[in-house]
Order: sequence, then C-alpha cells, then structure tokens
Amino acid sequence: MQNSYMPKASISNFCEWLNLCSVRKTSEGIVKLWVKDLWGNISEELLEKIINAETYNSKKIVRVYSSGHIFLSEDNKKVFLVTTLKDWKIQHQFTGWSPMEDENKEVIFMQDWVYKFDIDKVRNNARIRTQNRTGAKIIEEYNEVPLVDWALMENEENWEIYYKLVCLIHFIVKKYEWNLWHIQAEYTIDGNWYEIDKLQTIQNMAPNAYIVSKKAVELLEKRNKTAIISDFSKTLTSWTNPTTWSVFAKSGLLGEDYTRERNEFYRQYHDFELHKNVEKTTEWWSKHLELFIKYWLTQDLVNQITKDENYFSVRKWLKNFFDYIKSNNIDLYIVSSGVCNFIESFLEQNQITLDWIKISWNRLFFDENWKATKYDKDPIITSLNKNNHHFNLEYYDKIILLWDDDSDLQMYKWNCFKIWFCDESIPGYDLYLGKEWELSDVIQKI
Repeated sequence: MQNSYMPKASISNFCEWLNLCSVRKTSEGIVKLWVKDLWGNISEELLEKIINAETYNSKKIVRVYSSGHIFLSEDNKKVFLVTTLKDWKIQHQFTGWSPMEDENKEVIFMQDWVYKFDIDKVRNNARIRTQNRTGAKIIEEYNEVPLVDWALMENEENWEIYYKLVCLIHFIVKKYEWNLWHIQAEYTIDGNWYEIDKLQTIQNMAPNAYIVSKKAVELLEKRNKTAIISDFSKTLTSWTNPTTWSVFAKSGLLGEDYTRERNEFYRQYHDFELHKNVEKTTEWWSKHLELFIKYWLTQDLVNQITKDENYFSVRKWLKNFFDYIKSNNIDLYIVSSGVCNFIESFLEQNQITLDWIKISWNRLFFDENWKATKYDKDPIITSLNKNNHHFNLEYYDKIILLWDDDSDLQMYKWNCFKIWFCDESIPGYDLYLGKEWELSDVIQKI
C-alpha cells in the first residue's frame, strides 16, 4: 500500500494554486470533499486535514469526485486508467460524446479516424455536464475558471519524494446539493496502464482520458522551469523599426491606394486606441487586415519586406538569444499585436526555427498562389488586449517578461521579472536595459 504525499499549504493558497474544485462548503463554511479509493471505499474529509498532513492515507489511487483517476508512469508516457461500472455504462460506450450528454456531441469531431477535442466547447458546456453526470442541483453559478477536477499522481518507486497534482478539465461549481449516492453507484471493474499517445485510437476509451493525461504531462513538464514571455516589435527587433502595421505604408510596396486607405484608418481610429477603446481598436485592426487582402498582399512581398533592414533589423544577439534559451530548456512565448506572417518570415530568415516557440498574434491565410485571402478572427490581438493569448503559464516556477511598451504588461499580469527596453521614466519594470541594449544583456540576467 502507498500513501499519497501532499504539500503543506493553507486552504486558500492551495485552492488558488490548483484551481481546485470538486469541494463543497457546508452551512458553517467548512470546506470538505468526497474521496473514493481504488477499492470503492468512500469518505468525506476536511480539505485542511488532507493538505496539512505529512501523508494522506489512501489505497494507491485516490478517487476525487468526479473523474480523477490519474497515475503517470516514471517517464510520463503511460497513464493508469481505472474503469468503473458507471463509467462503462454511461461514458465509455459513446457515439459523439455520451448518450446522456447530447448537448456535448459537438465537442468531438472525427479527423483521420482519430478523436479530436474542442477544449473551449468542453469548457463552455461545463454546467450542462455537471447536471447530466451527477444530477446535482446547481444553486449558484460556477466559477469562471474552467479547470476543475484534481487528482493525485504518484511516482510508484519514490512516492515520498515526488507528488504530482494537476487540474483537469471538467466542471466547477461553488455550491451544489450533494448526495452520497452520486458516487456510491460506481464500482471499479478494471485498471491498467495505457500509452497516452495511443489513447485516442482505443475503442470505447472515454474522450476525457486523453485530454486529462496530456494536460497532466504538460503541467508536470513545467515544474522547475522558466518561461519567457516576449513582445516582438522593438523588443526582439531594433527599437528604430516600424511596426508590422506600418511597413508597407512606409515602403510603398502595396501601392498608393493602400497607403491612402491605411492612413485614413489611422486618422479615424488612433484616438480610440489612445483612449483604451477595445471595441473600436479591434475594428481598426480588422479593417487593416482586410486591406492586406484587398490589395493582394502576397507571401513574396512579406518575405521581401522582412529582408529589408530598413524595416526589419534584428536587435543584436537575436540568434544567440534564441539558441541560449532553447539549449537551456526555457520555454518561449511571443505575444504580438502585429501580423504573424511577417514575424515568422523574419525569424526564419534569421535561421530561427519555429517548432519550439509558442506564438499568439494575428494571422493571414494565403491561397495556392500565395495571395492573402482571409484572416483569423478569433481572437484579434490588439495593443489593448494582449492578455487574450490563452497560454497556460501558471505552473512555471519563474516567468520573465520582455517588453518595450506599457501595453505589453497585459501579456502577464501576475508575479514575474519584467525587463524593459524603452523609457526609464515609465514605472513597472524590475530591470531597465534601454532602447539600444543587446539581447546578450538579457542572457546575463536570466
């Protein structure tokens, strides 16, 4: 028998750290949760007791209502999945999603005979799933945070040293009526190890098994790691460069009519940006993207402009900076309100591969003749909403923010180390490097 190691923490900090749910508050305000072990034993425990104990006595796998059977192998490539009788009848034999959850069938769609999952739709249907799975009567709106179930994941050989906790996508409810029979009706009938990357192809496998397992591995890989969140224009490029929105007006490569319309939009909308009007600024960005389509922007023109150092010159030591953070296993996130096609072209021409970099920005799509035909509308990233990048950054031990404009502070609003490249008089930075400093100076500070 193994015990489950838990970290010591206050309830509030622990819940905030995990986005922990599947807990209930009694009328006295005491926080409790139901747990169920592999053998079906059910008990309701005080969350405080579990958090502050050196070990929480349970049989190998703790079942935290609702679907938290999680147990990863040493190499994080396999997961131990438990099947219960209720799961088998209701969840595992599904067409689309589940016979009980017709509203959620659109969550899954087939592609190359592999199940894919629309995470946003899973989140949006959270309340429906809560009612269908548990019969619980919702008496208060669920939280905004869509990460819910939590589970213990232990290293079997050395469980006293390693604990692994993860939030899983399921449902969040602040308060609801709870009946013990909701979980007494489940009996364990099977438990086995499965390769995570093959879960999508296994017949009768519950769809959330793959989502949950991949999420668990993702979170574990972020432990003891550093992430860098960076702006692009005037941060990774020279401070003298124009933005990706102005390069074709300054160069004249798209013609006089494009430049005239672009400048008219600038006169019409720029004050809205200055006055923090998100709706009007998004409208401006969208109209400019439509101009690129109207005036036949091509990939060849994009490549031509990004080669021109008058418009795209690197901040010194750019390639060395990227090589350093990649070789030191530091994750890089680039958040830009510019046009990604320009930025990708610029990075590739500077011998920087894109496969390990996570990027959030505005994208144009080109047809077979490499002419722009449409753009991604969800979401439009402007200077006023750079927090809409949807990156999950909360599990990193250290986060470094590189920025050159106060709007970049939206990229990450929580505790991080802020390196600033522009005006020393503007507050909010931890380290000021100045407009002309090299990226080698950032390497020395990491």
